[in-house]
Amino acid sequence: MNLSVRFFVFLQAALLVLGSLSAQAKMIRWVDANGEIHYADQVPPEQSKFRRETLNKQGFVVDITAAAKTKEQRALERKLRKLRKKMEKIVAKKKSRDQVLLASFRSVEDIRQRLSEKLWALTTLQNIAQGNLKRLKKQLSAQYKNAARYEREGKAVPKNMLKEIESTEKQIRVAQLEMGKLIEKKQIERRNLESDIDRFIFLTQPRDGEYISADDQPELITASDIGLFTCKSETQCDIAWEFAHEYVVKNSTTDLDIAAENLIMSYAPAKDTDLSLSIAKLRSDDEPTKIFLDIRCRKSLHGDQLCASELSRQIRSSFYPFIESSLASDQKRTNALVSK
Repeated sequence: MNLSVRFFVFLQAALLVLGSLSAQAKMIRWVDANGEIHYADQVPPEQSKFRRETLNKQGFVVDITAAAKTKEQRALERKLRKLRKKMEKIVAKKKSRDQVLLASFRSVEDIRQRLSEKLWALTTLQNIAQGNLKRLKKQLSAQYKNAARYEREGKAVPKNMLKEIESTEKQIRVAQLEMGKLIEKKQIERRNLESDIDRFIFLTQPRDGEYISADDQPELITASDIGLFTCKSETQCDIAWEFAHEYVVKNSTTDLDIAAENLIMSYAPAKDTDLSLSIAKLRSDDEPTKIFLDIRCRKSLHGDQLCASELSRQIRSSFYPFIESSLASDQKRTNALVSK
């Protein structure tokens, strides 16, 4: 078929379509899996999964129906919704903590005084536990000596004495565990209150000549240590996403499971020592796109402890600075893409 004939056929088809459009109140247009364009007043059931446009009698698009999502797409959307809810809970919790912090203290010295009081109370409990442990060890030593005397005389150690020894040994283990908990609690309290001091200074320092509360500036919360990066543009977001991907691979102990456009996730933790990281690109109509980092640990006592550990906290809090520094070092590339 030569060019002139093909043009004539195309023109005839177009006139037929236009005639049909003018004769009817509306027409539906869609493209099938083979790339062929269809026009009809109703969509056959087997074609309903494709994206379609509703045209008025003038041929203008008046409505668009999105293509049906695949099972995989629906699963990814569920994961993204779950991550968004988790992010919103973290932000709300952080915002609430900031408000309590500002309401509870008037100055850094107030926070230091609170730290001193808490450490003094814990030290008192630690001294009591230390004294109790010393008494139990002395008691056990005496029990061992009595048992040894029976053995030297060739006699069997009485059962009630063996039970007393076993009981004392158990009490010592409990006392040692309690001592360890108190020492750890002191470290946690010191770390938390030192973090509160840094946060209090950050929230109360003047910005552009004014004091801005956490309630007025929610980004002061999200940009700190919850593993959230807010994009300034979609171009920047694309580059930041690559660095975030690198961060997940570097810090996860499990291999990648999902690598989609809006979600990168490593396999679920199989061992108590596993850290599984994921990043989600969270979009909203009225807010900038955000990249959220999530950390998962195995559902067990040790797994919960790992997710609450200093290591997990550092991985989360280092995410935002890592993206910022990576973008700064890659500024030439960013500028080149923005200028296009």
